[in-house]
Amino acid sequence: MKVERPLVLSILCVVVFLSVPTAAISAALRHAGSPLQLALGLAGSAAALAGFAGVWLMRRWGVWVYAVAVSFNVAILASSGGARWPHFAVPIGIMAVLLFYYGRMA
Repeated sequence: MKVERPLVLSILCVVVFLSVPTAAISAALRHAGSPLQLALGLAGSAAALAGFAGVWLMRRWGVWVYAVAVSFNVAILASSGGARWPHFAVPIGIMAVLLFYYGRMA
C-alpha cells in the first residue's frame, strides 16, 4: 500500500539527510572523545539515517529505528560529558513530529 508522504515529513527528511552526515564528519574531523566513542557515534549516525530512510518510505519501523539511534547517541554523549540541552531538545522535537504522523505510516 502506497502512503503519500506529507510535505512536513519530506522537509524534515531532507534536513536530517543533510545534517546527520555533516555532523558525523565534523565529529570525525575533531576526533571528539576516544576512538571507541567516535566509532559508536558514527554507527549511531548511520542508524539514524537508516531510520529516516524508513520515515521517507512512510514506514513505522523508521520511527523506532530513529528513536533507538538517537537514544544511543545521547547516551554516548552523556557518558563522555558532552551532552547539552540541544542534544535532547532537537531529537525530542523531531520525535514529536514523527509521532504526530505515525498513524499515517504503514
